[in-house]
Amino acid sequence: MNKKDWFTLTGMLLLFCIGDQLSKWIALKLLSGKAIMLGPIGFAAYRQPLLQEHINVLQYMTATSSAVFGILFLFIFFVLNLIWADKLFKFRVSLALLTAGFLCDSIDKIFSKSSIDWIAIFNHYISLNDIYILVGLALTIFFFIKNYSTIFYKHSLRKTMIIEKDQYTFCTYIILSYLIFIAGFGTFFMTTFSIMSDNIMTTSSNQTNLILSVLLPFVLLSTCFLLMMSIFTIYLSNKIYGPVYAFKKYIKDVLLSGEANRSLHLRKGDHFKDLSDLASQLGTKYKKDETK
Repeated sequence: MNKKDWFTLTGMLLLFCIGDQLSKWIALKLLSGKAIMLGPIGFAAYRQPLLQEHINVLQYMTATSSAVFGILFLFIFFVLNLIWADKLFKFRVSLALLTAGFLCDSIDKIFSKSSIDWIAIFNHYISLNDIYILVGLALTIFFFIKNYSTIFYKHSLRKTMIIEKDQYTFCTYIILSYLIFIAGFGTFFMTTFSIMSDNIMTTSSNQTNLILSVLLPFVLLSTCFLLMMSIFTIYLSNKIYGPVYAFKKYIKDVLLSGEANRSLHLRKGDHFKDLSDLASQLGTKYKKDETK
């Protein structure tokens, strides 16, 4: 892994978030109760409360959905930085910008209980996190299309998703561990939330609406994570089992043919790079033994 790139991108993500939150804090301090307009574009602090006096399922869904996207994109950001540690730097920068936008929106709606905007454009209010999302989404799509051949490099793709029998067990253990964790955490979370809602809410309909408004995003987030975890597990296991499979095939070819007439080639990003050196040493020694 390229640690320098990893720390650079993580630092950029933090700076984007800090810049957004700092700009909102300054806007609330300097623009409270007043506006600075330069024609159709200007600056005016606008705080839209997320929660009203009565329970509104749509408002809860807005907050929880924002949290879902924030956590989901943060997970995607770190996974892709792990997978593509040595390439696609510009693509990962655009993803960091997009992730920061969703994270900042989640921070506002979860901790501030409101949506804070301070940039006025034609009577519409936005903030830096909205710009992050729009620009980040556009750049992410652009760099994805531009680097399509690199992302789906045909010589780095394997013909089958699972190449070793033990790989099934490896993937199953990881996915089952995730499902057990989600089931346990979900049970604890929903039980605690249900008890809290019983003490806060007075009517059963409001309690049901509140629980559903949290349960649905939780299920959505868990499902998205399960899909991504499955893809990442298969991808990572191929990086481990691929070299082992190639090395076993190399040994079998040597034993069947009676000579080391080829070299061992591993795909870019595979683990156990030293297997190529071991195969070369084995082939050299095998040839020496044959000449004696």
